[in-house]
Amino acid sequence: MIVDEPDALRVVGRAAELAELRAALVGLSRGRGGTVVVSGGAGIGKTTLVESVARIAEHYGITVARTYGIDDDGMPPLWPWRRLGRSVASVATALDRTDPVGTSAHARFAMFDDVATAVAAAAPAAGLLVVLEDLHWFDPSSMLLLEHVARAVLDRRVLLLCTSRRAEPSLGSSSSFALQGFSTDEVLQWLKGSVPHLAERRHAVRLRDATGGNPLFVRLLASRAEASGRLDFPSVLADDPTLRALALEPVSVLDADARDLLDHASVIGDRIDLVVLSEVAGTSAAWVESKLDDAFRAGALVADCDTGTVAFAHSLVRDATYADLSPSRRRALHCRYAQVLSRGESDAATTAVQWRRAGERAECARWARIAAEQATSILAYDEAAAMAALACEAAPSALATLERAEAEFAAGHVESSVELCERVVLQYPEDDDLVVRAAALVRGVGVPDLLMRVDRMCTAVLARAGIPAGAKARLLAGRAVAAAETDRPDAASRWSAESLELADSLLDDDTEVDDTDVNADAVLDAVRARHIALADMRHVKQRRELALRAIAVGPRASEALAELWGHLWLLQAALQTGDLNLVDEQIDVVQRIADRGALPVARWHYHRVCATRAALIGDMAAALRSNDDALAVSSSTGDLSLIGLHFAFLGQLAAVRGEVDEVTRSSILDAFEHAPNIPLVRIYEPLLASLAGDKDSARASFAPFRSMPSTARRGPRWTPLMTLVGTVAVALDDVETALDVYEQLREYAEYFMCDGSGVVFCGGSMARLLGDLASTARLDADADRYFTSAIEANDAIGARPFAAMSRFGLAEVRYRTGDTADVRELLAAAAAEFTALGLWARLRATRDLLDELDRLTPRERAVAAEVVEGLSNRHIAEKLFLSERTVETHVRNILAKLGCNRRADIAQVWRHG
Repeated sequence: MIVDEPDALRVVGRAAELAELRAALVGLSRGRGGTVVVSGGAGIGKTTLVESVARIAEHYGITVARTYGIDDDGMPPLWPWRRLGRSVASVATALDRTDPVGTSAHARFAMFDDVATAVAAAAPAAGLLVVLEDLHWFDPSSMLLLEHVARAVLDRRVLLLCTSRRAEPSLGSSSSFALQGFSTDEVLQWLKGSVPHLAERRHAVRLRDATGGNPLFVRLLASRAEASGRLDFPSVLADDPTLRALALEPVSVLDADARDLLDHASVIGDRIDLVVLSEVAGTSAAWVESKLDDAFRAGALVADCDTGTVAFAHSLVRDATYADLSPSRRRALHCRYAQVLSRGESDAATTAVQWRRAGERAECARWARIAAEQATSILAYDEAAAMAALACEAAPSALATLERAEAEFAAGHVESSVELCERVVLQYPEDDDLVVRAAALVRGVGVPDLLMRVDRMCTAVLARAGIPAGAKARLLAGRAVAAAETDRPDAASRWSAESLELADSLLDDDTEVDDTDVNADAVLDAVRARHIALADMRHVKQRRELALRAIAVGPRASEALAELWGHLWLLQAALQTGDLNLVDEQIDVVQRIADRGALPVARWHYHRVCATRAALIGDMAAALRSNDDALAVSSSTGDLSLIGLHFAFLGQLAAVRGEVDEVTRSSILDAFEHAPNIPLVRIYEPLLASLAGDKDSARASFAPFRSMPSTARRGPRWTPLMTLVGTVAVALDDVETALDVYEQLREYAEYFMCDGSGVVFCGGSMARLLGDLASTARLDADADRYFTSAIEANDAIGARPFAAMSRFGLAEVRYRTGDTADVRELLAAAAAEFTALGLWARLRATRDLLDELDRLTPRERAVAAEVVEGLSNRHIAEKLFLSERTVETHVRNILAKLGCNRRADIAQVWRHG
């Protein structure tokens, strides 16, 4: 028989992996944690390697905790983490966390954060090794939670050691090993330790060729050879029947009763609870245990001492056993298992799946709905959507379709949710209540195609008779938002006004809005629609009033983020008017809302406004940190629009710096490949090209934007688009476009750059950009006036980068017009700020202008030569045919450039070069 393998042979071919994992264990003592993913196909040796590492960890005094995924569609959401909670109590406590926002799609983030903190804090002084096996069977929520935990343990004494059959995406700063099959030499080494009499190279070559070096198959084939006394097996194991027969060899020696039990067990899964198996088989647990002894001895099953369960020796054994069942027997066994599970509701998802496999559609739908509710209650929205889909497929109806749409929307699958809502509206027109709910379900979408589909649904439902006022207000609000986002500002204004009027009519003169949540929801939707319809700098006063109204109604509305919006809108209005005290007050409120409910979108908005605030005052390090924090939150939600704004912010920072490196440029453009094809996204191509010095490429890609100042209709994000078009026009010295943008933005000179369509970036006083545009258009007097105003406005709120940029712009204009009296002072102040803020490209431009300032022009050299000869200003004017006043200006400039205080000093400097 095959001898028990010593540790050194049990990990044949894994020396490099063991060395790196041993180093990772040692790193725990220095507080350096992390995540390692060991991947490879079935039987490749993942578990063997992990077990060896676990033994090393225990030898080092490191605590080891374990969990695993299960190959069962009905595995409850987050089950692997609940399994870990049995050995790490704080994880169980965090998973049982309840949140007042209940079914909010964002409350999940709070729970994930708690679990990540619990794992990170659970490590004793020597460290903690958490083994997570079979990630390929983890549910989506468990994988999302793993990403959170992986980031949390980077600087803690925790090492996450994972196994998976597939290559997993990066988890935090994870490393990974893709295990390969044994080489011929390694097969030979294994044979020497396990089957000595077969330890010949010719046998190792045949085993390697037949199995691809897969350690499990090597062992199985070597076992057959050991039993038969000769190495006799097919040369190719890729054929399914052969593989199945090979995997079923341990089962083939069992009697009929034991094989029957294994048939039942294969329906249950890889790991089997003996009590459950006895119930499914309809016999006693003692009899089951006695009959399975033969399966243990044959190597078909193994015991899991940690859980008190038994498991198939390998998933291939279970898969082959299940595949050998006839269709009718398979359905019957699934029906029996479903009946056992139906005695309770603790595992509704597994119950639903078993009823589906048994072919019982009604029972499948009933249990799937229960499972969806259970998943929603623990914030596992992807799993809730899957169960709602199962219920809808098993028993289609208007309600089932709408419930599926709601689950998909909560999980962030917006397009799928819209499609399901359309199905309700079109296929089930007889149910007015459900049709209205479907049309009003999807909110907060910015994708034009989806918005138009929502608009069509709202239009169709509004055409019905007898629609309640509250529902009508919400449907009109949906139409208004769609119109605002798809370049129909007039319709957006009209419908949003109608929606708000209807929402107001829901309330009696003496009735507060909190009498019913339905009314509060209608008012909030109407206010939201009106706010986006007025997303223009001209309407800041009205937007401020709407923000205050939203703040009043928010706590009473059912929407999870209802409380947030009014404060964000008030913050935007305060930023536009330069009221940073109010901005800071609202940032504090947004932080409290985010911390109280731990809602991901609230946290994202908090980090976004912090990034904008930091960039405004020139704290670039803090701005980048907050931008990265926002990216981490948006990545956890999977919302590409939120992720894209991280890169938009990087593009705006590059514009402030006046340069962009190729890595940043490429990362922004790559990210925008997945963004909507709209002008506000496309403008970054010429912007980044101009910042990179690629002027020809910038001009080519900028061509379609040159007409936009006169053709683009005002609406949400029109102002940000115009400011970016103007910025590129200045960079390319495009006089015509700069003048067009200048004419469009002049009325906003008193404001700061924020228009109510969302806080992504604030470029300081609008007067600064107007100064740049006027300077490019050679309107020097206007440029001087706007730059002067911008310096005062930016200085007043501490917008250091933009104040310095305004000083440089003013110096440039005055130098060009010959009014150089204070140019050196302006440039010196700008240079000091650019140095302090690390804006090196702008510092270089400032120094270049200072150098140019120090160089005498030909006319100045002619005047200086006459001064050296002792001529007066009047005589110089007569000799050079200039006015005496012009000569005075030239002399003043010469004194400044040469650093002289008196005319007499000019001669001394002149003579010494």
